[in-house]
Amino acid sequence: MPEETFQFSPPNRAKMWRDLALTMSQAAALTGVSERQIQHWMDRGYILPHAHGTRKINGENLDMIVLIRQARVSGIPLRRAVAMARERLSQREEPGLDGWVSPSAVDSLVEQLMTLRSGIGSLENVLRGARPGLSAAALDGV
Repeated sequence: MPEETFQFSPPNRAKMWRDLALTMSQAAALTGVSERQIQHWMDRGYILPHAHGTRKINGENLDMIVLIRQARVSGIPLRRAVAMARERLSQREEPGLDGWVSPSAVDSLVEQLMTLRSGIGSLENVLRGARPGLSAAALDGV
């Protein structure tokens, strides 16, 4: 495939984040929380392992660890910190294109949409001329 026609596809970050499988040592190094603390939170069920029977940590659990740590550092009791972290994570929006669409690409898409809408309006006028009794409601169903 020539370079000129190659286009990147955005990675599925949500899937990669879910499928990530770090050791507790790696998770501790990334989050600043001790392995022992992560182990304790896992034993209490605040953090679930990546897969049953493993001690691996996925990206979603990294998010949970970071949020719990932030709340704990602020003096919030552990159970409340966990509840607050879960609430915060449940409010997350679905992952989007994460910056893969540049502002100029968005402008181009808006321009194309406007052109298409104009074309649709012209086509509707032609159809109304071909069938004088044709209602707007009939065209909406098309």
